Amino acid sequence: MRSPSMTDSRPQLLIFSAYPPNRGRLSEYAFQLSKALASMGVRVTVLSDAGPKEGRRDDCGAVEVVECWKPDNPLSLLRASVHIVRRRAPVVLFNLHFAVFGRSRVTNFLGFLTVLGAALLGRLLHFRTLVLLHNLPEAVKTDYFDLKPSLSNRVGLLLAEAMALRCDSVVVTTKLYKKMIEHRFHRQANFVPHGAWAWMPEDGVQISKRDSLLFLGYMSPAKDMATLSRVYRDLKVEHPWLKLKLITSPHPNFPDSMKQLEEFSGMEGVEHSDIQLHYTPTYASWLDQVELRFSILYRQALKRGDFKSSQRKT
Repeated sequence: MRSPSMTDSRPQLLIFSAYPPNRGRLSEYAFQLSKALASMGVRVTVLSDAGPKEGRRDDCGAVEVVECWKPDNPLSLLRASVHIVRRRAPVVLFNLHFAVFGRSRVTNFLGFLTVLGAALLGRLLHFRTLVLLHNLPEAVKTDYFDLKPSLSNRVGLLLAEAMALRCDSVVVTTKLYKKMIEHRFHRQANFVPHGAWAWMPEDGVQISKRDSLLFLGYMSPAKDMATLSRVYRDLKVEHPWLKLKLITSPHPNFPDSMKQLEEFSGMEGVEHSDIQLHYTPTYASWLDQVELRFSILYRQALKRGDFKSSQRKT
């Protein structure tokens, strides 16, 4: 595939990430982030997992997608490294958590070794590397993934974390991760809240008037629902009016993970009506569903319609 035109003056960003139509492993996050950056005038290319090698445009039409690596396939990571060198983008972003490269420990370790290699190559070839970490090994319950707390596993996770932190800049999505990285590695980390690129709070909204605690996202073994249950129970003592809303569906890789919601059954001091559970479709985001409903409405009721006034149309 030909390289982008040299006359394109837009800032260029290369993103290494899982990407739709694949599900899980931060693909939805990468799609929304890429679309938002493209709308700001950034020329975004995504090195995504699975599929053919040739380039294509994603559904939003503004992001180039090069499908060049596969989960649990270490050799494909070498192919991704070649793309990083050939593309010569000024900035390369790695969108990662500690199981993004597959289910195999060896593959994930080699994946983080690929990140380290890109960081070192960036110093030689004069491009910047940025890593966006969505979790840290010491902050999740690794026993849920059948990962025993052996010395070899702990050393492997520590090395993988250290390799990721060799990138020029580090971004995390929670303040806790920022504190952990700066304390353990004495390395500056930038805190960007999950979803911050699309967060547009209205003027005058006062936090004291909000009455609900919201959990939004896939349910997976990495989500510590026991801690959420304990925190909510403690908050309920001080704020009896507080409600908990769980908007979730099982993670594609962990279909049995909804069993964790049993943690909230029969909680002492909490009424059943205080905890509201909403299921989201496992095959698309809630925003996709809204767009789907409007497209159906347009095709079935509005398209080719003859409306004499706006009142008749509504």
